[in-house]
Amino acid sequence: MKKLKDFLYNWNDIVVILCILIGAVAIIYWRMNMIMDYPKAMALQARESVANNATDENILTPGSSSSTSDEPVPGSGPKNGKLWSGGMLREEITVTTASGSAADAAQSLVDAGLFTSYEDFEAICNAYGFDPTDIKASEFTFLPGTTQAQIVEEVTKPMS
Repeated sequence: MKKLKDFLYNWNDIVVILCILIGAVAIIYWRMNMIMDYPKAMALQARESVANNATDENILTPGSSSSTSDEPVPGSGPKNGKLWSGGMLREEITVTTASGSAADAAQSLVDAGLFTSYEDFEAICNAYGFDPTDIKASEFTFLPGTTQAQIVEEVTKPMS
């Protein structure tokens, strides 16, 4: 009995410390996803607040210039036509982005008439703080009233 008491007395502090340490590691591991997603969540929240405070003119033409040339400037916003009206889609459109490089995936959007070129797509991405290389290979459906900024956000956001 004395040996058992001596053993517990000698090792009691170490066992308590190990229990606390294991508990702390378990809690940190359990919440690691939340810790790692915090910067992304804050960036998304900042983008949404900027988008909510921006005027329609800023949303539709972030890189527009005062030139009156017929050649679209990358990031200048879409021209009015069959697909676009006032910088917003006129009709629902479904696009399947190709896998491979970001340029290949963006070419699917260009072919659908959503952007004039990869440079235009890249300019819109940069204007709104998105990484153009984050474009996902998937099928996307865009509803009437969608802007180019919303298209860029949709095709570059992480898949859930």
